[in-house]
Amino acid sequence: MQTRRITVHRRFGSLDEAWEVSRKGASTSRVLSGLDGRKVAEVQARFADQFRPESDGSVVMTATAVAVRGRRPSES
Repeated sequence: MQTRRITVHRRFGSLDEAWEVSRKGASTSRVLSGLDGRKVAEVQARFADQFRPESDGSVVMTATAVAVRGRRPSES
């Protein structure tokens, strides 16, 4: 079995841009659509708390996935 960690970084021009892109994801948009405006604002504030904007206002999001490859032993 082999595993490999894949880490990617994406830079956004601003925190607002990162939020707009993130909130349009399939699972995120589905969850947010079920919340009232106050709750969405709370989620957005918690989202913003996760980032420290660079001096130019940009933010970098980092994501990691683990890829696994292997074969199941053949049965005798």
